[in-house]
Amino acid sequence: MFSSTILADAVVHDVDTFGFGWASILSTILYAVLGFALLILFAVVTNLLFKLDIRKELVKDDNVGMGVAIAGLAIATAIIIAGTISS
Repeated sequence: MFSSTILADAVVHDVDTFGFGWASILSTILYAVLGFALLILFAVVTNLLFKLDIRKELVKDDNVGMGVAIAGLAIATAIIIAGTISS
């Protein structure tokens, strides 16, 4: 009897009860889009500043170091976004 009451209560709870309201979902989407925009901006600035063609470095020249640098940037951006969302 007790477990069925707990289960029924868990099923009835709305999404907002657990802190996943529309505001938090929209802010998460906004921060994700902002993160992608910053990643693209960094790629453009890197191309202009260092006179590099990132696509050529990654695809044609198989430059592993450039791939690791871009991956590190993506992880760093994800950490910043996650920290902003969780605060």
